[in-house]
Amino acid sequence: MTTTVITEPLARATLRPHPLVSVMSLTAAALGRGSVRDVSFELTAGRVHGVYATAGAGASVLTAVLSGELAATGGSVILGELMNPGPRDFHRAGLVVIGSRGDLLPARSVAANIFLGREPRRHGDIDVDAMRADAADILTALGSSLDPSAPVAALSRSEQRLVEVARANAARVRVLVVDESLAEPNPALAAALAAMAREGVAVLRISTDIAELATGCDSVSSL
Repeated sequence: MTTTVITEPLARATLRPHPLVSVMSLTAAALGRGSVRDVSFELTAGRVHGVYATAGAGASVLTAVLSGELAATGGSVILGELMNPGPRDFHRAGLVVIGSRGDLLPARSVAANIFLGREPRRHGDIDVDAMRADAADILTALGSSLDPSAPVAALSRSEQRLVEVARANAARVRVLVVDESLAEPNPALAAALAAMAREGVAVLRISTDIAELATGCDSVSSL
């Protein structure tokens, strides 16, 4: 059952806009990945919500449901006004899930990964200079000084997570779900996610580090 760890003053809570995503009494399971039961929380534009998940608590199951990969067996997910949406619905709504293991192309550059499938073009060819310049602007806005021309393979895992967040930013994400359950504490990532929230993105952080969530989120619940 979801347990609220951080609460807010009533006056502030009543001013919150309508949630972009509402998870209500969610129950789901996947063979070999665990399960979640009776999970409830809301994701609202401009706010960071944290979910504390101990090892084996079902973090990957939760992200699978929020990407439309896995159907819930109980409860509901409401996306805007849509009940229990599918993968295409999540995509059209601008919901992006960053999994615990990542899916970058290590042989390609930071900029190429950020704009993968959306590369700026000039006279039919990829405009590498424009792509690197745009990538640098996005990274700077997230508080990162990563070199857009650097190969992803040369980056640390923490730096690669920032590239994944930058890619979501480039895709004009509205709801960003980040599974940090297998990651070490990453202050740069936390700062980047806070920057995304300040720009109006609804952010969900899933982590095994309750102290990190308590300091980096507006509200926290647990699996």
